[in-house]
Amino acid sequence: MALYPSPKGADFGQAGGLVGNLRLATGADPLPWARLLLKVATAPNTELRLVGQSDGRGDFRIPLRRLPPLGENVSSYAAVLSLEASAAARPDQPANPDQLTPMGLGQLTQDGFAAEIPVNVKPGEVLHLQSFDHDYLAVKPA
Repeated sequence: MALYPSPKGADFGQAGGLVGNLRLATGADPLPWARLLLKVATAPNTELRLVGQSDGRGDFRIPLRRLPPLGENVSSYAAVLSLEASAAARPDQPANPDQLTPMGLGQLTQDGFAAEIPVNVKPGEVLHLQSFDHDYLAVKPA
């Protein structure tokens, strides 16, 4: 998969999506050129995979296109988010996608990191992801 200079091409439209800023766990440095994978359970034994990337500033967007409408008595879809990146990536030079490795993501509702973090998504809503007690989505090497 190619990496592009900006996530702005990932338009949400009416589908909604996930948005955020990736930073190393210290919070000082953005994590550029990461690839994110959102796996959404749309029905029993059925999973929709949506991919996004961060730009040179660590900003990312994942549109929720192709997500079916919620069923009756269902308030959201359960999903998990994971990430591949390079801690050596530089903002001014896109990373080689073949050299990205899995990293831990900061949990959204409690302290700690995990290879996959749970996220509840709803078609049409834009969700700004932030790790617990931060204004960014924290990342650290696995």
